[in-house]
Amino acid sequence: MKVIRTSADLAINGAPPAFDEPLHVGRPNIGDRQAFLDRVSRVLDNQWLTNNGPMVQEFEQRIAAHLGVKHCVAMCNGTIALEIAIRALGLEGEVIIPSWTFVATAHALYWQGITPVFADIDPATHNLDPAAVRRMITPRTTGIIGVHLWGAPHPSTNCRPSPTSMA
Repeated sequence: MKVIRTSADLAINGAPPAFDEPLHVGRPNIGDRQAFLDRVSRVLDNQWLTNNGPMVQEFEQRIAAHLGVKHCVAMCNGTIALEIAIRALGLEGEVIIPSWTFVATAHALYWQGITPVFADIDPATHNLDPAAVRRMITPRTTGIIGVHLWGAPHPSTNCRPSPTSMA
């Protein structure tokens, strides 16, 4: 991985690009187009888009079954989901987050009166660097939020909650 030391090292200033191909972070992955359109049609035909409608219930049940957990509650977006998790866990003080994440990760903490503490990322995965996290832990640390950037989990995780990770 190329190390950027000064603005002259940036491609916008004439240096070679850091990546071989552009990273398209906003491109949706819908899988089977027809299956997606069929589901959208079902939602529109039901005229029940959210608020515990049949598609939301099915989604929650299928996610819970996939993860092997008892319950799943769909949220309108990731920021609200983070805020609810932060409240449910009783976090306070400081919480460590990746230095490279969507701003909502820090906002969800800040809006709950919690100080986000930014830790370095692993340049190969763009996810939290465990060694950097260890260095950031203080007596005020009440949690760590690991963000799986670009939808790709860190290779050392399997994205399945364990009983201890939910405590």
